[in-house]
Amino acid sequence: MSVVDVTDLAVQKLQPKYSLILPLVPNLFLHHESYKLWFLWHEFVNKILSNCSLSWLGGRNRDSERALSWLGRREDDAVFVSSANAGVAAALNRNWLEGWKKDDDGVQRCPTTPAGTPLELSLWNSLSRFHIRSHEVNELTPLVLPLSSSAAAYPTKHIPGLYVFGDSLVDCGNNNHLPSGGPSFLPYGIDFMHGKPTGRATNGKTVADFLAIHLGLPLTPPYLGLSNHQRNRVSTGINYASAGSGVLPDTNNDTSLTLDKQIKFFHRTITHNLPKMFTENEELEKHISESLFFVSTGVNDYFHNGTFRGNKSFAFFLLSEITLRVKTMYGLGARKFILNNIPPAGCFPSKAIHTRPIGKCDEKINKAITFYNKKLREVLHELQSNLPGFTFIHADLYGFLKKMRKIGSYYGIVETWKPCCPNTIYGDLKCQPSSVPCPNRNTHLFFDQYHPSEIANKEYAWLCFNEKIICKHWGLKLF
Repeated sequence: MSVVDVTDLAVQKLQPKYSLILPLVPNLFLHHESYKLWFLWHEFVNKILSNCSLSWLGGRNRDSERALSWLGRREDDAVFVSSANAGVAAALNRNWLEGWKKDDDGVQRCPTTPAGTPLELSLWNSLSRFHIRSHEVNELTPLVLPLSSSAAAYPTKHIPGLYVFGDSLVDCGNNNHLPSGGPSFLPYGIDFMHGKPTGRATNGKTVADFLAIHLGLPLTPPYLGLSNHQRNRVSTGINYASAGSGVLPDTNNDTSLTLDKQIKFFHRTITHNLPKMFTENEELEKHISESLFFVSTGVNDYFHNGTFRGNKSFAFFLLSEITLRVKTMYGLGARKFILNNIPPAGCFPSKAIHTRPIGKCDEKINKAITFYNKKLREVLHELQSNLPGFTFIHADLYGFLKKMRKIGSYYGIVETWKPCCPNTIYGDLKCQPSSVPCPNRNTHLFFDQYHPSEIANKEYAWLCFNEKIICKHWGLKLF
């Protein structure tokens, strides 16, 4: 059975369940493609992902077995997998599924090939390549999945590199190389590749990681974790983000890389490192102008300055400062931007623990942030009007987390305020080294007091890239 056949089978099995709501699709989704992807995602992929994490870790239980069995009733049936390295969809022979490997510690992992190569039981990498041929609302045509790894086979717009700037929401290990240190200990990273901590402030991947995956790029390495020789060989993007940093130069500048420092490191990348790979200046400029610049920052400026009081003058000041930094990146050749707005800090577990009733969002804090976020959209539109070639995606991280607080259970996220690390519920801001986190991280919105879990990051990326509600695309067409 081919990969496309399996997709067709899944759609056929699910169509009767949703036959009554299909006529309502135009009112539920802005694009007909979106509901088809949602259709498979929530009824097909999540059944596997709930037990087999994005980094190939997970337990074997009845639900996952049923999901795998449901996909292949005959011996020669197959299920979707993505090659961890190539990101190419392939068919997985059913008998491979019987070889659920166990590590030396006896923990059951996700299936591997006979050669021991881990395979992601997920449609994530594949879904990012899907192209819907039909635009008929009530017609569930099979998804056409390219089986070639060549870029020409995919309908996505080619993005040669991803450059990441910001704070702990996207830091992938830079703070590990600073005196202040980063979350380089378990349980951070417990669901990342091989279950090893990397400095990411979550149990697995960040939203920047999922963005790279969606673009068909390698995960961006931390700038400070690379030797100069390695920097001379990386052309697919680098991560400069640093936990604790903000827009302003005095925000935790003694323990993190300020945004100004991050931009200076990027400047060094394009003046010292990238020229080793792009000998012609025009070629280098083309690479930078076609690459994507992801910026996620701002909340630490509010924490550091204690301005959760609806101070509009501070919001205007912060907006003027982020504008200057974006203009600086534009001056260095950047043209394509994704900017996160500031998340609802009043809904962080660190704040929700003090509300009454316990667990509610502190809306006084959120109100201060909302003013900044509203004006951020206006600032970005003004930049687009004044800077030739400037395009952007406005990513509504604030709206996403608020939405998950209300309807997270719809996505399988049933615990929307208690962090997964038990010690952080009543006091500690970070997970304690080697502490035991909650057993099912896929049901928690937050991993610690401040940071979303991997499943939350994944859902955010999914809704951003495949819906036009969470992320607004203004001139920047990635797909």
